[in-house]
Amino acid sequence: MQDIKSLARMIIETGTSTFYKAMQSYASDINEPVLQKIAHLIYKDEVGHYGHFSKHFTRYNEEEKNSRTKLLKVLYHISPQNR
Repeated sequence: MQDIKSLARMIIETGTSTFYKAMQSYASDINEPVLQKIAHLIYKDEVGHYGHFSKHFTRYNEEEKNSRTKLLKVLYHISPQNR
């Protein structure tokens, strides 16, 4: 079950890092260097979180041996259009 929780967190971190990367780009477009720097730092932090959960996912998935089918079902159920 820990691998599934880690997988879900990886998806969340992907979404949040994408948001902050877009905010960084927007701040650059409107010439807001402070917002651009803050968004960049948060983006890097979110990418770090992804790496943390990815390591846990790999470790737990080796122990729990969930099938790809089960993991895909988890991804399907956490997608916004299926809530």
